[in-house]
Amino acid sequence: MADKLGVTSSNWWDAARTIAGEILLGMAEVQCRRNSVTSNSPHLGKITLQECAGGISLVHLRYAPGVRLAAHSHEKACFVWIQNGGYAESFGSRVFQLRARQVLFRPAGEKHSDQFSSVETSCVIIEVSETWLDLVRECGRLRSDPFVSISPQIRRLAADLYVQAQLKDTAAPLAMAGLSYALGAEFVRESIPKEGAHPPPWLRQLHELLSENPCGKFALADLATLVGIHPVHVSRQFKRYYGEPLWDYLRRRRIEIGTQKLLSGRGTLCEIAHSLGFSDHAQFTRTFKRFMGVTPSEFRFRQRSTQSERRLKLR
Repeated sequence: MADKLGVTSSNWWDAARTIAGEILLGMAEVQCRRNSVTSNSPHLGKITLQECAGGISLVHLRYAPGVRLAAHSHEKACFVWIQNGGYAESFGSRVFQLRARQVLFRPAGEKHSDQFSSVETSCVIIEVSETWLDLVRECGRLRSDPFVSISPQIRRLAADLYVQAQLKDTAAPLAMAGLSYALGAEFVRESIPKEGAHPPPWLRQLHELLSENPCGKFALADLATLVGIHPVHVSRQFKRYYGEPLWDYLRRRRIEIGTQKLLSGRGTLCEIAHSLGFSDHAQFTRTFKRFMGVTPSEFRFRQRSTQSERRLKLR
């Protein structure tokens, strides 16, 4: 089975539980904070959006390329959805290499430091209150350590929360409250200990191969033969342990390499597209926009504009 780029999927996950009082309170808070994107958020970075509803506070932040944040902590637990870009978050000797579309859970009070990548990074921080956590704990035990979610549902819910926060209409707080509790339900499910929590050796070997050479021409049958596993089982196990389909992983890795090529300023878009294994410029553009939210041309223009602004400030 050859790599057929461009496949997408989406699901709507119903809210697990809502409380009318909290929803109404959230609506009032949103109305009061509708224009307060420069509030006293404990998170560093440029705030472009901030909304509250249903026991959560959502903040959209942008970080300039190469920013480093010294060790610090936050009073509230939160989920961090990386919209685009990436960074390394360190908890002592434990380091998470975070990339676009991943979700990190960070408990309250955990001391950590951050090193952002060479491209602009956008994140959505979803802070949760103790009231929200207490309600979710009634449904099951929750993990208390930092971890990167492997749940596609959590990624979709984080993205949906961001979409609702941007709508800024009277129904948005209700939708955000419901989605927040659906997020809590998935948090409970991901906190349940599972057998076989680590990928088998053959899958780690395959993952390393694809990570080091994502731009190669692969066929699922050939990869399955390489590791001696049935193709269907390869696909299922890859998604189970790495949280996304094998071909989506390859696409994302190609786009990560593509952003570096765009930033270097060398090569036309067609040349970059072919070097990444895309059949043509149009396919590259569609895939790039899916993962980064902008076209390659727009990305290159924005980065050049950002660099020009920094040079002017240094003069």
